[in-house]
Amino acid sequence: NNNNNNNKNKNDNVKKNSSISLSNTSSIMNGSRRANITSKREINRLLAIFPRLRDFSKIKISLWLIPPAGEVTHMIQQEIESLARMQDTPTFSPHITLVGGIEVNHREIVRIIMSLKKELSGFGAVPCKFDRVQGIVAAYKDDEKKICHWNQSTVAILNREEKLIEAIKIARKILLNENHDVDIISMTHFFTAPTCEPHLSLAYAHQFLGSCIVNKDVPPDFEAKEVALWRTDPSSLEGVKKWYQIECFSLC
Repeated sequence: NNNNNNNKNKNDNVKKNSSISLSNTSSIMNGSRRANITSKREINRLLAIFPRLRDFSKIKISLWLIPPAGEVTHMIQQEIESLARMQDTPTFSPHITLVGGIEVNHREIVRIIMSLKKELSGFGAVPCKFDRVQGIVAAYKDDEKKICHWNQSTVAILNREEKLIEAIKIARKILLNENHDVDIISMTHFFTAPTCEPHLSLAYAHQFLGSCIVNKDVPPDFEAKEVALWRTDPSSLEGVKKWYQIECFSLC
Protein backbone atom coordinates (compact mmCIF):
# COMPACT_ATOMS: atom_id res chain seq x y z
CA ASN A 1 0.00 0.00 0.00
CA ASN A 2 2.79 2.42 0.88
CA ASN A 3 4.49 1.65 -2.41
CA ASN A 4 1.25 2.30 -4.31
CA ASN A 5 0.77 5.59 -2.51
CA ASN A 6 4.36 6.64 -3.27
CA ASN A 7 3.97 5.78 -6.93
CA LYS A 8 0.70 7.69 -7.08
CA ASN A 9 2.33 10.76 -5.51
CA LYS A 10 5.24 10.56 -7.97
CA ASN A 11 2.83 10.34 -10.91
CA ASP A 12 0.85 13.31 -9.58
CA ASN A 13 4.06 15.34 -9.23
CA VAL A 14 5.17 14.42 -12.77
CA LYS A 15 1.80 15.53 -14.15
CA LYS A 16 1.93 18.75 -12.13
CA ASN A 17 5.47 19.54 -13.26
CA SER A 18 4.60 18.72 -16.86
CA SER A 19 1.60 21.00 -16.61
CA ILE A 20 3.78 23.82 -15.23
CA SER A 21 6.41 23.22 -17.90
CA LEU A 22 3.83 23.23 -20.68
CA SER A 23 2.22 26.35 -19.21
CA ASN A 24 5.60 28.15 -19.12
CA THR A 25 6.45 27.03 -22.64
CA SER A 26 3.06 28.21 -23.87
CA SER A 27 3.57 31.55 -22.13
CA ILE A 28 7.01 31.98 -23.66
CA MET A 29 5.71 31.05 -27.11
CA ASN A 30 2.79 33.45 -26.77
CA GLY A 31 5.16 36.21 -25.63
CA SER A 32 7.47 35.54 -28.56
CA ARG A 33 4.51 35.48 -30.96
CA ARG A 34 3.22 38.78 -29.58
CA ALA A 35 6.70 40.30 -29.92
CA ASN A 36 6.91 39.13 -33.54
CA ILE A 37 3.45 40.52 -34.32
CA THR A 38 4.38 43.84 -32.66
CA SER A 39 7.64 43.93 -34.60
CA LYS A 40 5.87 43.26 -37.92
CA ARG A 41 3.27 45.94 -37.18
CA GLU A 42 6.03 48.42 -36.35
CA ILE A 43 7.87 47.56 -39.57
CA ASN A 44 4.70 47.97 -41.64
CA ARG A 45 3.91 51.27 -39.92
CA LEU A 46 7.38 52.61 -40.63
CA LEU A 47 7.36 51.40 -44.23
CA ALA A 48 4.05 53.21 -44.71
CA ILE A 49 5.85 56.49 -43.98
CA PHE A 50 7.65 56.15 -47.30
CA PRO A 51 4.98 55.03 -49.79
CA ARG A 52 6.58 56.82 -52.74
CA LEU A 53 10.07 55.40 -52.31
CA ARG A 54 11.50 52.31 -53.94
CA ASP A 55 14.10 50.06 -52.35
CA PHE A 56 16.81 51.72 -54.41
CA SER A 57 15.73 55.27 -53.57
CA LYS A 58 18.21 57.14 -51.41
CA ILE A 59 17.53 60.02 -49.04
CA LYS A 60 19.63 61.84 -46.45
CA ILE A 61 18.71 61.69 -42.79
CA SER A 62 19.95 63.34 -39.59
CA LEU A 63 19.44 62.53 -35.92
CA TRP A 64 18.77 65.53 -33.69
CA LEU A 65 18.55 66.15 -29.98
CA ILE A 66 15.42 68.20 -29.34
CA PRO A 67 15.18 70.86 -26.60
CA PRO A 68 12.28 70.32 -24.17
CA ALA A 69 8.99 72.06 -24.83
CA GLY A 70 8.68 75.25 -22.84
CA GLU A 71 10.21 78.67 -22.34
CA VAL A 72 13.76 77.83 -23.49
CA THR A 73 12.66 76.24 -26.76
CA HIS A 74 10.18 79.05 -27.40
CA MET A 75 12.94 81.62 -26.90
CA ILE A 76 15.35 79.78 -29.25
CA GLN A 77 12.64 79.37 -31.89
CA GLN A 78 11.80 83.07 -31.73
CA GLU A 79 15.48 83.94 -32.23
CA ILE A 80 15.73 81.59 -35.22
CA GLU A 81 12.62 83.08 -36.83
CA SER A 82 13.73 86.64 -36.13
CA LEU A 83 17.12 86.10 -37.80
CA ALA A 84 15.47 84.30 -40.72
CA ARG A 85 13.17 87.28 -41.33
CA MET A 86 16.11 89.71 -41.31
CA GLN A 87 17.92 87.86 -44.08
CA ASP A 88 14.96 86.21 -45.83
CA THR A 89 16.44 82.79 -45.10
CA PRO A 90 14.74 79.52 -44.09
CA THR A 91 13.53 78.90 -40.56
CA PHE A 92 13.92 75.52 -38.84
CA SER A 93 13.30 73.70 -35.56
CA PRO A 94 15.83 74.12 -32.71
CA HIS A 95 18.10 71.10 -32.48
CA ILE A 96 21.56 69.73 -31.78
CA THR A 97 22.79 67.32 -34.46
CA LEU A 98 24.10 63.99 -33.19
CA VAL A 99 24.88 62.77 -36.70
CA GLY A 100 23.80 64.32 -39.98
CA GLY A 101 23.54 63.93 -43.75
CA ILE A 102 23.61 60.12 -43.81
CA GLU A 103 22.45 58.61 -47.10
CA VAL A 104 20.12 55.60 -46.75
CA ASN A 105 17.20 53.88 -48.45
CA HIS A 106 13.82 53.56 -46.78
CA ARG A 107 14.32 49.96 -45.61
CA GLU A 108 17.50 50.99 -43.86
CA ILE A 109 15.52 53.72 -42.11
CA VAL A 110 13.20 51.08 -40.62
CA ARG A 111 16.19 49.22 -39.18
CA ILE A 112 17.72 52.46 -37.93
CA ILE A 113 14.54 53.60 -36.16
CA MET A 114 14.03 50.24 -34.44
CA SER A 115 17.71 50.12 -33.39
CA LEU A 116 17.61 53.69 -32.07
CA LYS A 117 14.50 52.97 -30.02
CA LYS A 118 16.13 49.86 -28.58
CA GLU A 119 19.50 51.48 -27.81
CA LEU A 120 18.27 54.88 -26.59
CA SER A 121 15.17 53.85 -24.67
CA GLY A 122 15.89 54.67 -21.03
CA PHE A 123 19.16 56.40 -21.99
CA GLY A 124 18.10 59.41 -19.96
CA ALA A 125 18.12 63.16 -20.46
CA VAL A 126 21.19 64.67 -22.15
CA PRO A 127 22.60 67.84 -20.52
CA CYS A 128 23.21 70.52 -23.14
CA LYS A 129 25.52 73.17 -21.70
CA PHE A 130 26.76 76.06 -23.81
CA ASP A 131 30.32 77.36 -23.99
CA ARG A 132 29.87 80.88 -22.67
CA VAL A 133 33.49 81.78 -23.40
CA GLN A 134 33.21 81.23 -27.16
CA GLY A 135 29.65 82.57 -27.26
CA ILE A 136 27.93 82.78 -30.64
CA VAL A 137 30.30 82.19 -33.55
CA ALA A 138 30.45 81.73 -37.32
CA ALA A 139 32.25 79.15 -39.43
CA TYR A 140 33.75 80.93 -42.44
CA LYS A 141 34.70 79.14 -45.63
CA ASP A 142 36.12 82.38 -47.04
CA ASP A 143 37.56 84.70 -44.39
CA GLU A 144 38.26 87.57 -46.80
CA LYS A 145 34.77 87.69 -48.28
CA LYS A 146 33.17 86.73 -44.96
CA ILE A 147 31.22 83.92 -46.62
CA CYS A 148 30.02 81.30 -44.15
CA HIS A 149 29.20 77.67 -44.30
CA TRP A 150 25.44 78.11 -44.54
CA ASN A 151 24.59 75.56 -41.84
CA GLN A 152 27.17 76.94 -39.39
CA SER A 153 26.75 80.63 -40.09
CA THR A 154 25.53 81.57 -36.60
CA VAL A 155 25.98 78.90 -33.94
CA ALA A 156 26.19 78.53 -30.17
CA ILE A 157 28.97 76.08 -29.25
CA LEU A 158 28.24 73.37 -26.69
CA ASN A 159 30.54 71.88 -24.10
CA ARG A 160 31.50 68.26 -24.71
CA GLU A 161 29.49 66.81 -21.85
CA GLU A 162 30.00 63.08 -21.25
CA LYS A 163 26.33 62.18 -21.78
CA LEU A 164 26.22 64.13 -25.06
CA ILE A 165 29.32 62.33 -26.33
CA GLU A 166 27.84 58.97 -25.36
CA ALA A 167 24.66 59.77 -27.32
CA ILE A 168 26.78 60.71 -30.36
CA LYS A 169 28.69 57.42 -30.12
CA ILE A 170 25.46 55.41 -30.08
CA ALA A 171 24.05 57.43 -32.99
CA ARG A 172 27.19 56.88 -35.08
CA LYS A 173 27.23 53.18 -34.22
CA ILE A 174 23.66 52.72 -35.51
CA LEU A 175 23.66 55.10 -38.47
CA LEU A 176 27.26 54.65 -39.61
CA ASN A 177 28.09 51.23 -38.16
CA GLU A 178 31.00 52.77 -36.28
CA ASN A 179 32.40 51.56 -33.00
CA HIS A 180 34.56 54.05 -31.14
CA ASP A 181 36.16 53.80 -27.74
CA VAL A 182 37.88 57.17 -27.57
CA ASP A 183 38.03 59.98 -25.07
CA ILE A 184 36.19 63.28 -25.43
CA ILE A 185 39.25 65.22 -26.62
CA SER A 186 39.94 62.75 -29.45
CA MET A 187 36.44 63.12 -30.90
CA THR A 188 37.01 66.34 -32.86
CA HIS A 189 36.59 64.49 -36.16
CA PHE A 190 33.11 63.40 -34.99
CA PHE A 191 31.88 66.98 -35.34
CA THR A 192 31.22 68.71 -38.64
CA ALA A 193 33.92 71.02 -39.97
CA PRO A 194 34.82 73.80 -39.83
CA THR A 195 33.73 74.42 -36.20
CA CYS A 196 34.45 70.77 -35.31
CA GLU A 197 32.36 71.26 -32.19
CA PRO A 198 28.86 70.27 -31.07
CA HIS A 199 26.59 73.26 -31.58
CA LEU A 200 23.08 74.64 -31.87
CA SER A 201 22.40 76.71 -34.99
CA LEU A 202 20.53 80.00 -34.68
CA ALA A 203 20.52 80.78 -38.39
CA TYR A 204 21.11 79.19 -41.77
CA ALA A 205 22.64 81.78 -44.08
CA HIS A 206 25.72 82.62 -46.14
CA GLN A 207 26.62 85.51 -43.81
CA PHE A 208 27.36 85.65 -40.10
CA LEU A 209 24.40 87.24 -38.34
CA GLY A 210 26.30 87.99 -35.14
CA SER A 211 25.82 91.73 -35.62
CA CYS A 212 22.09 91.15 -35.14
CA ILE A 213 22.64 89.44 -31.79
CA VAL A 214 25.78 91.21 -30.60
CA ASN A 215 24.31 92.00 -27.19
CA LYS A 216 22.76 88.59 -26.69
CA ASP A 217 24.16 85.67 -24.76
CA VAL A 218 24.09 82.02 -25.80
CA PRO A 219 20.82 80.21 -25.04
CA PRO A 220 20.20 78.93 -21.50
CA ASP A 221 21.41 75.40 -20.75
CA PHE A 222 18.80 72.66 -20.97
CA GLU A 223 18.31 68.89 -20.84
CA ALA A 224 17.22 67.17 -24.04
CA LYS A 225 14.78 64.33 -23.40
CA GLU A 226 13.89 63.49 -27.00
CA VAL A 227 15.64 62.66 -30.24
CA ALA A 228 14.14 63.10 -33.70
CA LEU A 229 15.06 61.55 -37.03
CA TRP A 230 14.69 64.06 -39.88
CA ARG A 231 14.89 63.84 -43.62
CA THR A 232 17.47 66.51 -44.43
CA ASP A 233 17.78 66.66 -48.17
CA PRO A 234 18.43 68.52 -50.32
CA SER A 235 21.47 69.40 -48.18
CA SER A 236 21.48 73.05 -49.12
CA LEU A 237 20.21 76.39 -47.87
CA GLU A 238 17.46 76.29 -50.47
CA GLY A 239 16.55 72.73 -49.53
CA VAL A 240 15.86 73.40 -45.84
CA LYS A 241 12.19 74.15 -46.54
CA LYS A 242 11.76 70.58 -47.81
CA TRP A 243 13.09 68.92 -44.65
CA TYR A 244 10.64 67.05 -42.44
CA GLN A 245 10.56 64.92 -39.31
CA ILE A 246 10.31 61.15 -39.81
CA GLU A 247 10.14 59.95 -36.21
CA CYS A 248 10.56 61.32 -32.69
CA PHE A 249 10.96 59.34 -29.48
CA SER A 250 11.80 59.76 -25.82
CA LEU A 251 15.17 59.15 -24.18
CA CYS A 252 13.63 58.73 -20.73
